[in-house]
Amino acid sequence: MKNRTKSLSLVLILISLMLAPCLVLGQDPQLPINSETRKVEYSDLVKVDSILTRDQLFTRAREWMVSTFKTSKDVLQIDDKGTGTIMGKCNLEIKDQTHLRNGYIMFSVKIQVKDGRFKYWVNDLEHFTFSGLMNGGSLDNEKPSVKPAYMSTKTWGQIKSQAGTDIPELIKSLKAQMSKPVSANSDNW
Repeated sequence: MKNRTKSLSLVLILISLMLAPCLVLGQDPQLPINSETRKVEYSDLVKVDSILTRDQLFTRAREWMVSTFKTSKDVLQIDDKGTGTIMGKCNLEIKDQTHLRNGYIMFSVKIQVKDGRFKYWVNDLEHFTFSGLMNGGSLDNEKPSVKPAYMSTKTWGQIKSQAGTDIPELIKSLKAQMSKPVSANSDNW
């Protein structure tokens, strides 16, 4: 009897482990919500090496924008070294499994720098298609802005899920760029 109970418990554990991925995939992605605005927003204050000046961090933030989004001339909306603020409209390519709603997520990135620290905000996430006919709209919304016949809840979830994966990767690359150790004078070669 003891062995039978143990075997049954083991079987139930195995079944639970097998079903867990199905349950997770069926859930709506959890994007961070700003408690004040109730909108999707990634933000953080990041402390870096205290010897990094505001000007050095501003240069690094600008370099990150240029290298990450390639078309920085079109992306940058604010590029103010005096206030230490860079802001731009950026986008990420989105592909869904049917390729009918391929497009991009447009979003705002704002970076402010001070000596030894910087703060970033990523918000205003919206889905657009290349054709413009099946735009999902703001990722703040539970459901896409288009009719269900044009975009299912599942596809909307996939789009939000991709944003929930790709945006943190961008932030990770920003933090890596801003946190690089100060190198020795590169003019001594």
